[in-house]
Amino acid sequence: MAAFAAPRIGVATMLTAAVAGQIFAALIMDHFGLLGLARQPVSVERIAGALLVLVGAVLVRRG
Repeated sequence: MAAFAAPRIGVATMLTAAVAGQIFAALIMDHFGLLGLARQPVSVERIAGALLVLVGAVLVRRG
């Protein structure tokens, strides 16, 4: 997917989107305790941090 997306949207945007996706996936995995992980409930602070990464991805794309 990266080889397909990078030439079209740029490497910086592709990488920041990938990191944002990983953070959101980690929030879900923590919340439900998937893969044997200890459950960590989603909090406002954790969602705010993930949204800031998403905003950063948008700013990289626009910049």
